[in-house]
Amino acid sequence: MLAVYVHKLAVLPEEQGQVLGAWCLEAIEKLALSRGYNVVRLDAVKTHYKLLSFYASRGFQRVGEIIFSSDIWVDTFVFEKMLSSEAII
Repeated sequence: MLAVYVHKLAVLPEEQGQVLGAWCLEAIEKLALSRGYNVVRLDAVKTHYKLLSFYASRGFQRVGEIIFSSDIWVDTFVFEKMLSSEAII
């Protein structure tokens, strides 16, 4: 299993809800497949419920959690999606 990790993917608040995030994820998935990766992993802040729901709606499964023992970093969930060339149009 080869995985590509996307860290801190962000869309400006005024651009959210206008398919830019979905377009980015689709492009990342296509690029990953073309380079021989079969898994995309990414992280999301645990308290950003809209983002957590968005990733789930795009087929990502929550597979882990990163807990920081620092006030500088925010705890996150790790998501993963298995890629299939049939699923990417």
